[in-house]
Amino acid sequence: MKRSTLQLRPGVTLIELVIVLAITALMVPAAFSALGNNDRAKFDINTQQLQSSLRLSLNRAEAGIGPEPDSNCPGGSSCPLQPGDLLFGEALHFNGAGGTHSGFNFTTDAGLVTNYQERRLKVGSAGSVLPYAASGKILPAEMGYDCYQVRAGASLTSCSKNSVFVVFYKLSKDSTTLPIQTKVFSDDLGYSRTSDMELIPTSGSNGYNSSAAQKIMLKLKGTKDPGLSACIIINLAANDIQQYPGGAKCSI
Repeated sequence: MKRSTLQLRPGVTLIELVIVLAITALMVPAAFSALGNNDRAKFDINTQQLQSSLRLSLNRAEAGIGPEPDSNCPGGSSCPLQPGDLLFGEALHFNGAGGTHSGFNFTTDAGLVTNYQERRLKVGSAGSVLPYAASGKILPAEMGYDCYQVRAGASLTSCSKNSVFVVFYKLSKDSTTLPIQTKVFSDDLGYSRTSDMELIPTSGSNGYNSSAAQKIMLKLKGTKDPGLSACIIINLAANDIQQYPGGAKCSI
């Protein structure tokens, strides 16, 4: 009886090995799938970080954080807008073409730009509005900016890698209650203040600042994994910012 048991033992071990190998074969694809999903999850989190950074710029303008002190603002270089103040806001400069523009170097990785520029705004001579006090911002890890599109009425621009400036601002002569404004300009221009609510380019016809402009979409891709993509859509009319994974939802 003992001999019979010993004779059966190698067969049982072989069956166990087959079972283990079968389970392993099933787990390997699942493991790779899990790793892929993990990369997607990290990329989505990175997109959320950029969305939060853009929303912070919008919120600063909306909350009345002004760029310059004056007699009504004794607290320093940043304080709530006071009656008599004219402007506060920020311009965010994205450039998918890379290179150096106005002294700012847009760093690239895998053909994608990995940083952008934030500028405060100030009132210049004759009511002009000028960007100043630029600072560089780094995109989240393994993410690059690719291009932008603008929806203006029935017109949709192609996805351009050229410079684009998203401007969040308020204009006011005597009130802090005016709504925040968002505009998008295609060039680095000074802006003219045509009213308490409106900015237009100082010269030329560049920019998409007309009332027909509705949305701008910033497209993002993975620098390590080009298969990863996402977009951030800024609703210019509603001053709303949303993020989406790449695909059908990245459409305006």
